[in-house]
Amino acid sequence: MLSIRTNFIVALILLATNGAGAAACGAKGGGDAQHTTQKNVAQGGYGKVSEPFVVVARDRAVYGELRKLAGELPDVGADFFKSNLVVAAFLGERNTGGYSVGITREAGGALVVSEQTPPEGAMLTQALTNPFRIVSVPIADEEGVELQLQGSWTKALLRPYRVVSGEFLSGGGFAGRMEKFALEGGLSVARHEGLATLLFDLRGVESKRPRALKGAATGMVGKDGKLEIASTDAGALVQKPRSPLRVTGQFTNDGGNLALRFESLPPRLADGYGGSGQLEAAASAPTKNKPLTGKPAKH
Repeated sequence: MLSIRTNFIVALILLATNGAGAAACGAKGGGDAQHTTQKNVAQGGYGKVSEPFVVVARDRAVYGELRKLAGELPDVGADFFKSNLVVAAFLGERNTGGYSVGITREAGGALVVSEQTPPEGAMLTQALTNPFRIVSVPIADEEGVELQLQGSWTKALLRPYRVVSGEFLSGGGFAGRMEKFALEGGLSVARHEGLATLLFDLRGVESKRPRALKGAATGMVGKDGKLEIASTDAGALVQKPRSPLRVTGQFTNDGGNLALRFESLPPRLADGYGGSGQLEAAASAPTKNKPLTGKPAKH
């Protein structure tokens, strides 16, 4: 218990100073400054979540739900999320100790979430464990988050959806020109209690410039299936300078269908760009069963 409490005290210090540090780096103008190493917030083998799940928290509401899932996490102010996000990865139940979660940031900014398994022949705690790891990452609020999920997360976490129909209207700037284009592609969804994490893989069709939205975002989802993501990067759907998107949606047909609506948050610059759109998507695979208790099968 002493080491756990110590970790949380360290995490409080890191979270309190991380935002100021990221802002200072940004003031120096170096693009690479936004891609400094993430800070560890919490990790352990006895989490409360017994199935694979991942969270990308970019606002206090989602972070509040994450605190319910993860237990004793430090509180942060709203300003923290202007220059940081929090990523949490829960591995799921294992029948021994020795497992852990890796979250690393590549040079291009992608966050790789991986399972770290015990070496062959290692002496292991013979008890059920639920490994998890939570990190804070310095990032600009208009910057996208690419997650590369490996192992258990891809096999037991994500439900794929295919876009049935969709369109997006984008434009602005001094000229005020607007362009409407169709959306195609898909997205993957993971849900746990009051949270839903979406991994977008959308692209514009027959547009004048390349249009796409890739990345991950977590939002609040109610028992009625209503979804809200307060803020996520607009990607190439909207050209720079741009504001983040607010995403609202509705799961229907027992989660088999998903309707989403996108709307740019108020612009910060008079000549900024924005957009709005919507799509209808249908699940292309059934809900994946919860993983069985015990060590996963070797791949």
